[in-house]
Amino acid sequence: MALNAKQKLFVKEYLVDKNGTQAAIRAGYSKKSANQIAAEHMAKPGIRAAIDAGLAKLERDADRRAIEAGLTKERWIKELARIGFANIDDVAVVEKGQIKVFDTNQRDASLGAAIQSLEGGKFGPKVRLHPKQAALDTLGRALGWVKNDIGISNTGGEPLVILTMPANGREAPKEKPVETSALEENKSDKECK
Repeated sequence: MALNAKQKLFVKEYLVDKNGTQAAIRAGYSKKSANQIAAEHMAKPGIRAAIDAGLAKLERDADRRAIEAGLTKERWIKELARIGFANIDDVAVVEKGQIKVFDTNQRDASLGAAIQSLEGGKFGPKVRLHPKQAALDTLGRALGWVKNDIGISNTGGEPLVILTMPANGREAPKEKPVETSALEENKSDKECK
């Protein structure tokens, strides 16, 4: 299916932020019908194929730019590990009621990556490390140790609902694993009582 000029513009605009409604508006469709037009366009095989091809190209381009910049998954994981496993005791110490930050020659220089801010204060420097939990969560997801599934179970341990959160927190997941049979059984049990 050959796309017309407006459909091509919709595809181009969709690739900017992956928002169908906004892409439709920027492509010149009415604000009132933009949501419906976006849904219709996303269901058309030709438009969907053009979007998928565009997304794949964006990913290839991003990978190429990352390689050119010397960015690798290994480097990313090491940086997350530095932040996630950093300990304030490796960066600073309290001596006589004053906080003393170690000189870079007194500590592992790579721990500097874990420091979010360093400011002067009444009792010496204030040292703030990057949030450990965020780094550890991201690291766990990257390694496949942390799943984005949240399960709600009944007292017997059977799942009532399984919610799958998307990796970026915004996009809808491709699969929606929701189990309602246990929920329906639980509901009917309560109705019988």
